[in-house]
Amino acid sequence: MFEIPLRQEHRYIFHVDADSFFASVEQALNPELKGQAILVGGSETRGIVSTASYEAKRFGIHSGMAMFKAKKLCPQAKVVKGSFNEYKKFSKRMYEIFCDY
Repeated sequence: MFEIPLRQEHRYIFHVDADSFFASVEQALNPELKGQAILVGGSETRGIVSTASYEAKRFGIHSGMAMFKAKKLCPQAKVVKGSFNEYKKFSKRMYEIFCDY
């Protein structure tokens, strides 16, 4: 990992793309999901897409889309209910890393 020397007279800005955070956590927890289209949200017939993996976004899927529409756009996508306790752990660790810098 790299280190950024901090000086009090400088301000540092982090830009973090966490748009697919939930899907990325699911892929980290379940290696068999890596590289696959993942939809985090409700069942395949009800609910909305909370998060889509980058692989699913290529099909035009986005957060807030009805799950049935997302499945029409990408029938092979795997629907995952979500692991919110795990997301909290990953988020906490991510912010700890930010605070190190």
